[in-house]
Formats: sequence, C-alpha cells, structure tokens
Amino acid sequence: MKRGIVAGSLLLSFFLTGCFGGDDSETNSACSDPYKADAFSVCLPSGWNVLTKEELLKSGLPEDVAAAFQGEAPISGQFPIVTVTSEILREAMGTKDYSKASIASVETLPGYEVSDRRRVQVSGEDAEIHIFHAQPTPDAPLQRFYQVSAASNGIGYTFTAALPVASPKEAEEGIIGLLESVTLSSPEREE
Repeated sequence: MKRGIVAGSLLLSFFLTGCFGGDDSETNSACSDPYKADAFSVCLPSGWNVLTKEELLKSGLPEDVAAAFQGEAPISGQFPIVTVTSEILREAMGTKDYSKASIASVETLPGYEVSDRRRVQVSGEDAEIHIFHAQPTPDAPLQRFYQVSAASNGIGYTFTAALPVASPKEAEEGIIGLLESVTLSSPEREE
C-alpha cells in the first residue's frame, strides 16, 4: 500500500469534515439503518447521512473514495465524517495483513501518535481499529483518526473517521460502533 493513498484519504477526511453542512441535532450512537454497497456494509448511527457520489465528485475528491458518511451534529465546528476508500491490491493479501500494512502506512504522518488499537472482526477475519493522532498535512491541525482496513477478493478497503482531538465520548462511541459493524461481501454476480 502506498503512503500517498492513505495520506490522501486522511486529507480527504479532513477536507470533508469542514465542507459539508448539517443541522445541530445530537449525534446518536444507535444504529438507524445499515448501509449496503456491492462490496461492504456498515451500520450507520442515527443522525448520520450518506454523501452522494455527486457531492463527492463536485468536491474533486479522488476516485478511490467508494463512499462517505457524515454526522449531522458538528463537533468543535467540524462535522464528523467517515470515508471509505478502496484499492486494487497488487498481490494477494488477507484482512489481517492489509490491516497491518494500513497501520504502517500512516506511522510517518506529521504529528503521528497512536492512541489505541482495538481488535475487531471484519467478516470473521482479524483486524484492528487503529486510533491515532496525526496531521494530514504539515500545515493542518492535529486530528484524531479512527481507521479499520480489510481486504476481500483482491481489493483493500479502508474506513477512516476524522474527529477533532477533543471530542465527546458519544461521538467516539458512534464512530467505533460504525467501524465495528464493517462487513465485506462479494459483489453479486449475474448468472
């Protein structure tokens, strides 16, 4: 995995955090509805919205963004966001190895400091929720990131959330719940 892809994903998360609006309703960590794509699904907390492909394209975001979710309630003036990026893997790799590679790829970012690592199962395979502080770029403010990566059928997926460093516990719990709910599935094939 290239560091540029992951750094770009972090910058994307940071960019989206400030760009899309919402109302002032409180973010709730309870799941309202599952979001299902061809290759993955997640359980969105209530008060979270799916950003449309049109919104992503209008913002000039990289094509590796498969989906993005945004909380409706701002935290310190920023809206919490989760981006999902995907990449075709050059060599066969399982979720455990892809998760380790993803963690290693962000360790050289400015201001990087690991806060926590939590074990999680993604479709029955071991992965980690990697919680860390970093700056997406040297001139950006320090952010807290929550990231889980998994691989399936030769494609790697990284789910990245960005929050301000000082965020309410409820916001963190909602993000962690979303990341714990990640499931990868094989795209349905027409017969």
